[in-house]
Amino acid sequence: MKPNSLNHRFLSERCGEERYELSAQPDAQAYGFTGRRIQRMHRLQQSIEDDHSPEYSHSDAHLIAVSKEAKQNPILAFQLIYEGIPHQRAIAILQGSVRQLSRFTRRAMEKVYPGWELLDAEDQNMAAFQHSMINSDTIGYRAGFNAALSALEKFIEPVTFDDIVNSLPASHNITSQEH
Repeated sequence: MKPNSLNHRFLSERCGEERYELSAQPDAQAYGFTGRRIQRMHRLQQSIEDDHSPEYSHSDAHLIAVSKEAKQNPILAFQLIYEGIPHQRAIAILQGSVRQLSRFTRRAMEKVYPGWELLDAEDQNMAAFQHSMINSDTIGYRAGFNAALSALEKFIEPVTFDDIVNSLPASHNITSQEH
């Protein structure tokens, strides 16, 4: 019986703690020179893919600041950037959260809205928005939102050449075009 035809369960039962990883590639001997060459190329391609994990050319703060989730909840986005949370986790937090209010808005609403403390975050946001629209933003709802948006803009990094190259389709290869 060839090693490729043994199943993994049989090997793990026979070998105890040791585990053998079976290759998904067919036996290269069966295909001659071409088969061995293809198998080597496949292994080389896999090692290249393993070495090139997805790298981002921008910081986590930039990736958070340019996301649409950060534009919808800039106060929370600014806090997540300040805490140094990775961008994947920060965007996930932003997606599942209600728009956060500034401290000034929360303190002002505690003074003007009876029962403010009893509302949940979504209802507090709605009450603050309504009060802001009716009373010309006396509680700073829009002002806090706009200030957080402008603070987020400071984290946006300039566009790099790699960004431009990566945004083009594969058919437009700038680096090796013939003139």
